[in-house]
Amino acid sequence: MVFAPRRQISATSRYAATLMEHLATMLWHSGDAPDLPDAFWVGLQTSWFTAHSQTVLAPLLEAGHNVIVDGWIYKFCSKLLLQGYTQSDLDVIFGRVRVPDAVVLLSADPEALYDRRRQFRPAELGMHAGYGELNRTTFVDYQRAGLEQLHAYAARHAWPVVALDPAATVAESTAQLTGVIAGLRGSFPVASTEPMEARR
Repeated sequence: MVFAPRRQISATSRYAATLMEHLATMLWHSGDAPDLPDAFWVGLQTSWFTAHSQTVLAPLLEAGHNVIVDGWIYKFCSKLLLQGYTQSDLDVIFGRVRVPDAVVLLSADPEALYDRRRQFRPAELGMHAGYGELNRTTFVDYQRAGLEQLHAYAARHAWPVVALDPAATVAESTAQLTGVIAGLRGSFPVASTEPMEARR
C-alpha cells in the first residue's frame, strides 16, 4: 500500500510534469481573486486530475500497489453544487476522470476546524459562493454546506464515514481509520480503469 498526494506532480513523464507544474501554480499558488468564473477553475481541476490519474496513479496501480490519495474531485464538486452547478453538469465535466474504487469520507466540525487553524484562504472562507465579508461565520456556513453535500454523496454511494476529532492526535485519528481501510483493502483486488460514466 502506498500514499500518493493528490497534488503530486508526475515523476514518470517529464512532459506531464512540466504541464502539471503550471497547473499547480494556477490552482494552488497564485492567490485568490473573484476575477475569473468557476468555469475557468473547473477546466483546470479536470485537467489536473486527468494528468494525475494517468501519470501518477496508473503506474503505481499497474505495478500492483494499493494506492491511498488524500482526497479527489468530490470536495470540489460539493462546492460547485453550492455555486449553481447541477450533478448532471458535474457528471459530464468529470465524466472521464478516473474515480476511486473506494472512498472514505473524513468528517469534522467546521467550527472546531476554524478555531484550531484560524488562517484560511479567501476561497475556503466562501469567496466564490457569494458571501460578502469573509470571516469565521462564512467559513463555518460554507464548509458545513459543502460537508452536507459530501454526506449526500456518501449516502448515495455507500461510502464509509469517519467522524474525526480536530483535537485528536495523529495516532488517535490513524487508529480510527485503520479498521476501515483494512475492511476495504480486500474488496477491490483489481483497480478499474473505466471512466466514471462506464462504472455507474
